[in-house]
Amino acid sequence: MRCHQFPLQNGAMHPVAAWSLDGHEIPQSARDHLHTLFYQPLHPTFLPACTWSLSRTQPPSDVLLNVHVGVSKGAGGTQFLVSGDYAFYHYMQQGINDKVTFILDRVLKTMHHRLGLGLCVSVAPDPGFVASLQPLHFGHQHRVPVPTHREIQETLVHIGDKPPRFLGSSDWIGSIEVGFVLDERYGITFRSLSCASGADLPSRAHDLALHFESQGTPVMMGGASMAYTLLGVDIHASTGDVAFLILDPHYTGPDDLVTIQTKGVACGWRKTTSFAPGSFYNFCLPQRPELH
Repeated sequence: MRCHQFPLQNGAMHPVAAWSLDGHEIPQSARDHLHTLFYQPLHPTFLPACTWSLSRTQPPSDVLLNVHVGVSKGAGGTQFLVSGDYAFYHYMQQGINDKVTFILDRVLKTMHHRLGLGLCVSVAPDPGFVASLQPLHFGHQHRVPVPTHREIQETLVHIGDKPPRFLGSSDWIGSIEVGFVLDERYGITFRSLSCASGADLPSRAHDLALHFESQGTPVMMGGASMAYTLLGVDIHASTGDVAFLILDPHYTGPDDLVTIQTKGVACGWRKTTSFAPGSFYNFCLPQRPELH
């Protein structure tokens, strides 16, 4: 017999422990009962890949986890945030000189990590966005490594989205391509949203809030030749003010939490005025598989 500990969603303070025979997967009927008993949504929760451990609170190598925790307040309203763990991947990290060419790659990696450590509980990718997703589990019984720049390019060429000359190039990819990579490589579907102007972003605030409530995965946001990982929205019901919790893969400083939150401001709340009013914005919203 082996005891597995699973972190619960919706504010549970402690993980729940369940026994299985020889460490094998808990039977479907038992998982159904656990979901009902603990009021858990039908997303991966009581599967081996979703087990909780102390080691999961530590970042992989030198990559920081959950850097939004402790940032200053947003619009002073109700916050809708990413759930689960994610890792912050950014430019010039781990000795990779990608300052010019791989913004989306870093976003994609951040999303990948979220899917990996949190698809039991959440997800996120651009070459930078996929980076934030790092070791990913989708409620299956295994994890997969973060894709390399080359693998991201190969995936897009393989599905016919990009021509062969894209391999090895410094061409950028957008939020929709991020979704294609998640779908093709990991079977993760996505929704897409668009906004004609940075000034109109508040019109998408409630759609994004619903995403964070129902899916909890990071969102890839692209526009004005920039790419970000969106970790949450803050909506003030009385004033109508909206703020967006941004994780910026363009950051090139040290992996130091204080610097990221206060000096480099790579992670923080941004008002609508921070975004280009004349630029079109696209969003990639990864959907957690309803497998339990």
